[in-house]
Amino acid sequence: MALRDHIDEVRRLRVEDGLTLQEIGDKYGVTREYVRQVLEREGVVERPQTRIRRCVICAYSPDKTVREIADEVGEDCSTVHQALRSHGLPYQHRTGGPGRLYTDEELLNSLRELGKKLDRTPTSKDVISASPPSHTLYYKHFGSLRNAQRLAGFKPNRRGHRRKRGRTQPEKGE
Repeated sequence: MALRDHIDEVRRLRVEDGLTLQEIGDKYGVTREYVRQVLEREGVVERPQTRIRRCVICAYSPDKTVREIADEVGEDCSTVHQALRSHGLPYQHRTGGPGRLYTDEELLNSLRELGKKLDRTPTSKDVISASPPSHTLYYKHFGSLRNAQRLAGFKPNRRGHRRKRGRTQPEKGE
């Protein structure tokens, strides 16, 4: 049974059913490299990520977390996250705990509670050590920690020392 005689079936197995080159090769008794060459000659060129994305989309459900989908398809979370994002599908990292989805109000309340506990405006280091929520969420939701501090009702901390324009040290002899 020659592979070239069954190109339509091979194309369907690869593109629609998502079989690997090795699986197709085993079915027809040829090497995966030969399958790749035949498919390439026939114009069926598929990037490796395409199959992974297809598997992720098949396993997708809005109530599943990224971790659950990753475990189901045998890929890492970042690959699943990238595939879902590229298709514009909503997803959740985890339910509760670090990585969960926060509303703006939840983030501001968390910042207020931290400020109450510290009895001052929380700094970036305070937010990092008190995680979750992660300090990067404040940047993603509000543009900066200073903006989040203002919205939470705090007077933002002074910015660090800024270098003045021009000379930074007096020249010798002045």
